Amino acid sequence: MNWINIILMVILILLVGELGIFYYFLKYNSNFLKQIQSIRGIQFSTLELGRNAPLFRVFAENGNKVVAKELFKKKNTLLLFISTNCPVCKSFLPHLKKITENYDINFILINHDTLNDDTHIKKALNNELYYIRSSHVSQIYLIHAVPHAILVNTKGKIELSSPLSNINSLFNMLINQEHLIS
Repeated sequence: MNWINIILMVILILLVGELGIFYYFLKYNSNFLKQIQSIRGIQFSTLELGRNAPLFRVFAENGNKVVAKELFKKKNTLLLFISTNCPVCKSFLPHLKKITENYDINFILINHDTLNDDTHIKKALNNELYYIRSSHVSQIYLIHAVPHAILVNTKGKIELSSPLSNINSLFNMLINQEHLIS
């Protein structure tokens, strides 16, 4: 009887050891996959052009409620995804007013960084655009690298989706939007 208890104890220890190894193996693989996703230029999936844009309801930084479905119906909508500490994103900030003044679109600036100080972004804002801090909206739009712009038409369909390398790429996107969206 004593030997059976010893054998069962050894089996139990081996099973716990195997579970521990399995846990660390899964954890390592999960971290590895997250690192691959964060490499610039590699995306596992993106939203297809012509697909319905995901809908969301959030509060903007000024306290106003932003309902995507309502905004999409009114006029074409530009979603510009940024991050607080992104140097390329920071170079866009002085041009925000020019975009809102020269283009008849809803403009939603979405910062997926909800932790770092965004005072420099708030200083560049005007009343013609919506500023949202939400990692959730970035996730539902499958944004893996910033800056990234998505143009949604009045039917709620994605017309353009593009990572941006500089402000000129955004202006080119906006100039062409009138020709692409009916």
